[in-house]
Amino acid sequence: MPERNRSATQRRSRRKHAIKPVSIEELRAAAGMTGYLSILDPPAAAPHLEQLARTPAVVPAAAPADQASFSKEVRRQLERRRRGLGDILDLAVRRNVLLSLAARQAEAWQSRWIRRMRADRRNSDKQSQEDEQ
Repeated sequence: MPERNRSATQRRSRRKHAIKPVSIEELRAAAGMTGYLSILDPPAAAPHLEQLARTPAVVPAAAPADQASFSKEVRRQLERRRRGLGDILDLAVRRNVLLSLAARQAEAWQSRWIRRMRADRRNSDKQSQEDEQ
């Protein structure tokens, strides 16, 4: 058996396509995600309150107990939103990982299928040549 040139027998690696990150719009389009992502919706318009916002009002000093409960409520809401956004980020990362694995698997199946088709074609060509002889 003749010795083959090593560079001729080495295979070139295929170019890998970059997977685009998942956007919030794509996540929202997924089934069952509209309620889960509702924390990202902008607040509803309140035209009846706009006039109140434009006029300066005298705000009475709140009692220390009211300030403490208000700050607790604000912290609780911020923590809830942080957790929600963290969950969304985790979901997007998992989805991107799964998509990249699925893309790799699809490329592998495609290359196997092409190799099998080529091998079948070579075998049928050899068989037809043997039949002709």
